[in-house]
Amino acid sequence: MDSFDSSCPRIQVIHYAGTEEQTSLLHETVEMAPIIGTDYLKMALEIGKGDPNLIPPDKKYRPIDNALGYRNRDAFLILYNTGAEVDIKDSWGHPLVLNTALSRNYETTLFLLQLGVDYNSTYSDQGIQNI
Repeated sequence: MDSFDSSCPRIQVIHYAGTEEQTSLLHETVEMAPIIGTDYLKMALEIGKGDPNLIPPDKKYRPIDNALGYRNRDAFLILYNTGAEVDIKDSWGHPLVLNTALSRNYETTLFLLQLGVDYNSTYSDQGIQNI
């Protein structure tokens, strides 16, 4: 029997307790990608046939929303290349590109702007141009 290596990061139990945010294995693999790498994400998408546009019932965020930070560029590209929608708004009406800029991930922000995504926010009638 293999010994357990406690120094190896592991994805924690996924739970939903009424009003807490709902999540999935796909969401967790994206969030943990800077620590554990992207192999689990690739497996969740390829072997598990994960949907890169999965929206939990609480509709708070998609897996790509977890990939906006600079350290998570690889996960972002994997999700994008497997069909994740990038011209979307969050539950507050903020476009993905605005949240990417707020995360100081300017390389991905530029990539999204070059794709021609909508950068206006429906929440405050302002968008990325006001950062």
